Amino acid sequence: MGSDLPVVVQIVHVPDCPLLPAAREAVDRTAASIGAQVDIEEVEGAFPSPSVVGGSDATGRSLSGGACCRLDLPTDDQLRRALQRAMSARHRGPS
Repeated sequence: MGSDLPVVVQIVHVPDCPLLPAAREAVDRTAASIGAQVDIEEVEGAFPSPSVVGGSDATGRSLSGGACCRLDLPTDDQLRRALQRAMSARHRGPS
């Protein structure tokens, strides 16, 4: 299922988010499990933090509402589905 082109994944977060390293590790682990290459972009701002975004939040939650701490990281299954959607969208090209 891999590809030569990496999938761009954003991890949006508030400054000094303590869960940011765990979010990075989860994305890397899940990408490796499906043979996907990812480029992780970290975006700091007023977001529910941390949130993993590949076109939309991996958990399906809204990114509106401003800065707040999330205690739930996306599951490996949620990340896998989000990466697969992003890979499929990249192969289809712009609509």
